[in-house]
This record gives sequence, C-alpha cells and structure tokens, in this order.
Amino acid sequence: KYQLVILPDTVTLTGEFLEKVEKYLENGGKLLLSSASGLNPAKTEFALNLGLELVGKSEFVSDYLVPTVAAPTSPVRSPFVVHGGACNILAADDFEVLATRREPYFNRAWDHFCSHQHTPDVTDSPFVGAVSNGNVAYFAHAIFTCYRQMGQPLYRDMVADALRSLLPSPRVETNLPTAGRCSLMSQAEENRWILHLLFAVPQKRGADQSSRAKHEESVEVIEDLYPLRDVACVVRTSQPVKNVRLVPSLVALDFEVSDGEVHFVLPELLCHAMVEIQH
Repeated sequence: KYQLVILPDTVTLTGEFLEKVEKYLENGGKLLLSSASGLNPAKTEFALNLGLELVGKSEFVSDYLVPTVAAPTSPVRSPFVVHGGACNILAADDFEVLATRREPYFNRAWDHFCSHQHTPDVTDSPFVGAVSNGNVAYFAHAIFTCYRQMGQPLYRDMVADALRSLLPSPRVETNLPTAGRCSLMSQAEENRWILHLLFAVPQKRGADQSSRAKHEESVEVIEDLYPLRDVACVVRTSQPVKNVRLVPSLVALDFEVSDGEVHFVLPELLCHAMVEIQH
C-alpha cells in the first residue's frame, strides 16, 4: 500500500512488527531509518540484515554532518553541527554516502570550555552520517528529533535528499513553499483522485514555560491567510485522465498528460483547495 515507510529515531524492531517490516522490504517497499530505528530492542545491532553495522555510540554529544554531491539540496556544503550524539555506523559498499561526519576537538564540559555550545570540528570520522542504497536510507543522528527541537532547515534538506534517493519519482510534486502541504486521496468508486493542497503560515503564541504552569507549552496558530498564485502540480498515474477540476466549485483546470504525468496549474490557493483528477 505504501511505497515508503519512515521509522524516525526511536523505533526498534522485534516480534510481529519486525516480521511485517521484513516482509515489506521483500515486497519492494522502501525504508527510511535514523538513530536507534531499525535496531533490536537492546540497541546492540540492526534487527534486519540491511548491510549496516552498528559499531557503538559516538563519544561526542555534538558532531558535524557534511553533505556530499549525492545530497545537493543543502545550501551549506561545509560541516554543520548536529546535537544529541550519533550512532557509529559502517555501511556496505552498495550504499551511497549522502553525508560524511566530522568530529569536534572535545565535548564542551566544565574542564573543556568553549564559548559556543559545541566545539569546532577537527577531523573526519570513520563512520557515515547518512547513506542510501535506493531501498534503505539511514541517518546516524536522531535527525527528526533534532529538527523538532532546533528547527534547523539543513536537517530537513538532508531528509529531502534521502527521500529523493528512495523515491526519485514521487506520486505528487508541487512548487508549494515549505509551509505548504499536499495529500493525494484515491476514491476508486468515483474513478478519481482528490488532491488536497494546503498553505498557511503558523505563528508561535505563548511561552514555552512560565511561572503560571510548570508544563505550559506554546501553541502555533494560523491567524493570517495569504494567497499563492500559479501553484504547479504534477501527479503521476498509469490511468488515463479525463479531466481535472476544482471541487466543489467544478471549475475546470487546463491540464497536459505526458509519460504518465498529469501537469496542471492552480491559479490561486487560499488556505485549502481540492482538485479532482478523474480517470
């Protein structure tokens, strides 16, 4: 059912779940793993024979990723820091390296001071940072947790390249900005696909914590809506397409079909739109 499954950071494999993942891979599924994901519950080795070897945990609480030519999205090509430590991984020869690692001088501590939260990089690590063989991609760091906590766009860019290595031709592509969202829903009884497009800019409100409540958290709200113009969309399908239109307004959209790709442009998107692709 799913071409690709992401197991982020902490999803170890055992029992029935392990069997399901193994069968999924055997049937051609793609897997994106990071940090402890894919390991056995004891976190001593990979639960599956993926061509990846866990040597141990890095001694450094922060080190650096360096994107290779196989990961072209990141605008920064020099080392950039990743906090939280990494797994020391060796990869088989069929894996392509998306990012190497650099090690710092030392861990920042009371007896080793550095003015930054981390010390500069000094030497190449013998262990990989991110790899992919087209079927499985792996990040040595807890890249999803790091992005959630730090909001570093470079982490997102690295994940985008890993996804592209696994799915070079995804079912849907758009030119939506980073705050945009899209999802494609199949309605077989109606002989159609429904493409949902969303765009809004959330804004942070409230403090992460305050004296009022120990566990008080900030929230993200959508307060102002901005229209997007000329949203280009590509939907890949093997079925012949009869028409493309907005629903429920039933406004027809011009479209072209080429090599199994349906191309069309939404003139304006204000928060949400539904596009019916009838086959």
